[in-house]
Amino acid sequence: MNVFFSVVIPTYNRAGLIRATLDSFIAQEFTSFEILVIDDGGNDNTKEVVEGIGDLRVQYYYKQNGERGAARNYGAARAKGNYVTYFDSDDIVYPYYLSHAHENISRLSSPECYAQAFEIIDAAPEPVPEKPANPVPLKTINKQLQVENILACNGVFVRRDRLSEFGFSEDRDLSGSEDWVLWLQLAGAFPFHYSPVICSCLINHEQRGELNPNRIKMQKRIRLLIQTIHNDRRIKAHPTSSYNQIVSSTYAFASLKYADFSKLKWRSIGYMLRAIMIKPSTLLKRNTYATAKKLFFTWYS
Repeated sequence: MNVFFSVVIPTYNRAGLIRATLDSFIAQEFTSFEILVIDDGGNDNTKEVVEGIGDLRVQYYYKQNGERGAARNYGAARAKGNYVTYFDSDDIVYPYYLSHAHENISRLSSPECYAQAFEIIDAAPEPVPEKPANPVPLKTINKQLQVENILACNGVFVRRDRLSEFGFSEDRDLSGSEDWVLWLQLAGAFPFHYSPVICSCLINHEQRGELNPNRIKMQKRIRLLIQTIHNDRRIKAHPTSSYNQIVSSTYAFASLKYADFSKLKWRSIGYMLRAIMIKPSTLLKRNTYATAKKLFFTWYS
């Protein structure tokens, strides 16, 4: 079967959520795709839910638990499409998710990296937003990615022939930032094209890890992220001014995350000062104000 898109969906004990995700893909206008569901060591009835769909384009794989990065790489290694797109097992695509991507990838003559916008909401929208009638202007977001991770895995498309060179970190301690690291690696080598059309939604729910941060895990994640940014040769391949921006942004990110915990407020302040020393313009960024607001409330709570 010749397919244009391979959709890799890692999942872990989300049998009650994944059916809605898969149904939204089955309803796509563009039909040349395969779906690889990677069950990352779960112990619920995800297999029965996936196989119950009865669509030959949907494939189920079970592997030993290794976190999201490892599950995504496992799926990408088995993909057959021209492009691989990653998607979370608790979110929804709109009917034009793949058709919009196919149109723009064709307009761009098969770029290495392409992404499109998403929205964050509390429940699946009714009615589903409509696709714009006319082509929209596309842009590159390499510089924006140096400042912050404006992407989710949902909506990012990578040409499969490049995945032998690039993949997600499989270190558990980096989980939650492994996607930004990969985008920075890719952006150091290729133009990262972007469409502002919202084609999918991330749905807020209690199981989302980012909504329930763990202090110990966050400290490990921040330490490893900073170490990776400093040592990764593909990220360091960015021009000097761009690399300095990435380092400053990493410190600012660390400051924002540490500000969530009252016992780490001094560490938050220290990282923010480092970020400002490298890039004084950091003082004017919205994340700086968000950090200051969090610090105020943790200080007096």
